[in-house]
Amino acid sequence: MKKTRIDEYDKGDALADRLFFFLRQQGLPIEKVSRIRPAVFKVYSPDTAYIIKRYDYAKMEQQRSFLQALQRTGFRQTAYLQLFPGGGHSLPFAQSHWLLYEYLEHQEAFSFETAENRREALNLLDGYHQAARLLPASLRPYVPMLPWLEKWTARTERFRRCAPLISSHIGRERTEAFLDWADHSLRQLRLLPLHTELHSYLHGDLIEHNFIKGSSLSLIDFDCVSVGPVVYDYIKYSVCILPSLHWSHEELRTYMQPYWDSEAFWAGLLFPSDILREWDYFLSLPVPQQPVFRDRLVAFTLHQYDARAAFAAAVQEAASQ
Repeated sequence: MKKTRIDEYDKGDALADRLFFFLRQQGLPIEKVSRIRPAVFKVYSPDTAYIIKRYDYAKMEQQRSFLQALQRTGFRQTAYLQLFPGGGHSLPFAQSHWLLYEYLEHQEAFSFETAENRREALNLLDGYHQAARLLPASLRPYVPMLPWLEKWTARTERFRRCAPLISSHIGRERTEAFLDWADHSLRQLRLLPLHTELHSYLHGDLIEHNFIKGSSLSLIDFDCVSVGPVVYDYIKYSVCILPSLHWSHEELRTYMQPYWDSEAFWAGLLFPSDILREWDYFLSLPVPQQPVFRDRLVAFTLHQYDARAAFAAAVQEAASQ
């Protein structure tokens, strides 16, 4: 049976226009719909704004179940679901299912460049994980297990297969260094009993733009939620703040003291997840689209490379002792 194709009319501004009229028909008093990303739109009403996101049915059910359960724990610092005028949490439209979120607005820009912001974000992550411990076991069927090593292995192998192309942009020595760090990290992680680590519901995407600085700091976008070792979120957070710390081993210690003696933490931190993720995305693009992103990707890859290499060397030396 031929797979149904989403019509070209469902893309870009055309979809925003259709969504505007559909939501008005459903009784939502809106004045404008603007696209943020292909599956994410901002909806303006006279008194407030919302975010509306597009999912398949399974993902919609996951987000609905997870966010409702998280809200019941008393955790307040995220964007929760809003009811549509008919009283439901979701609406079917354009061969998809849509969820309506409260819109949280920045009162000031947030970045990891200041120590105050880094500490506040870390405290928020701690607070989220305290709440996550209260989530019921009945939520587990809706949330997948984190395919940690499988995902990292796949990205490493794709990077390796494309090493000649990548080397032509960043140099052979740097390409081989990224692969060496990835291989070393994966070897160490495979030797560790990760199943004995504390497991919980992971956020999984702790980049700057998922922190909203309003009257208090909020953590949004749980689309990557999974169940896995809690240390994984702290590895991800560390990778996000290390560029602001100029890859300083000692600076990181002031934030990650509770994980300082964790073998899983250090093995995971060596993995260049940010670099391999961005190259994985770049390599997935159609060839005609790649030049648009190539220069920015090369600059991102080479930024603070020497400091990162020194950090990686220190981590490997410490692991060998």
